[in-house]
Amino acid sequence: HLEGFEPAQILEVRLASARAESAPATDFVERLAAGTATPGGGAAAAQAAAMGAALAGMVARLTLGKKKYAEVELRMQALAAAADGLRGRLTTAAIEDPAAFEAVLEAMRLPQASDAEKRARASALDGATRRAALVPLAVALDAAQVAELAAEAADVGNVNAISDAASGVALAR
Repeated sequence: HLEGFEPAQILEVRLASARAESAPATDFVERLAAGTATPGGGAAAAQAAAMGAALAGMVARLTLGKKKYAEVELRMQALAAAADGLRGRLTTAAIEDPAAFEAVLEAMRLPQASDAEKRARASALDGATRRAALVPLAVALDAAQVAELAAEAADVGNVNAISDAASGVALAR
């Protein structure tokens, strides 16, 4: 009687699978809400902009292959590819930003009992702070590009996905 039965047919199995697939995003939000210094605003900004890039890419893909949008086919292919590249960089930045700030915190914890230790700490703190500033700077530059791509997707992409493109713009701002 159970020929052809698949465990995926059980509702509880499907629900558990869906929860597991959404866990990374949920985990990030939970870590963001924790009472710790990282992840913080920089990682959240990178993640938001990455989601904006994902939406821009989605709208471009929803436009591809539709006769009504044949004249923008090549542009939508390029837009999807650009959005994918930005999404990858921003997703990486969401991981790099907390690590960069942790390096600043580590430098702040260095001993400063002697003049030599104070100089070493100041040097380490200066270097870590400069490196930590580069991540959000890159995020800001990439997010501006995402906003432009998502706005273009809203202008010339599949009209049925215009709200998704607008959400992409909002997430990138």
